Amino acid sequence: MCVVVAIVGWGAWFVHRHTTVIVPDSYALEWVGDLVLEYMNTHGDRWPKSWDDLNEPFKRHDGQPAHFEDLQRRVEVDWNADPGELAKTPDGAKPFRVIWLKDGGDWYWSGYEPNRRVWEYLNKGR
Repeated sequence: MCVVVAIVGWGAWFVHRHTTVIVPDSYALEWVGDLVLEYMNTHGDRWPKSWDDLNEPFKRHDGQPAHFEDLQRRVEVDWNADPGELAKTPDGAKPFRVIWLKDGGDWYWSGYEPNRRVWEYLNKGR
């Protein structure tokens, strides 16, 4: 009986964690990566300096302040990153970390790891 209770409890915790942390964090990381890339693409490859810079592309796609606040609560961005220096990172080297989850999580949708996507964007013509 204790084993069944433990399994059910673990399953409930797992589902709860997936639906309230891992999935929303993964979407937030994807969104912020997209916003950074769109900002760079429309601002001469300049790196955004604050969330205010990302609010512009965000409004074009969603525009709901509660969603933007959730992104800020979940994701951290290194506003001092230098795209020129980031582009010099060799392919296959340990990737730089300029966009990450505040809670220390390391989950993202396959193909949507934001730092790799930034590197690919910066090295698109090479």
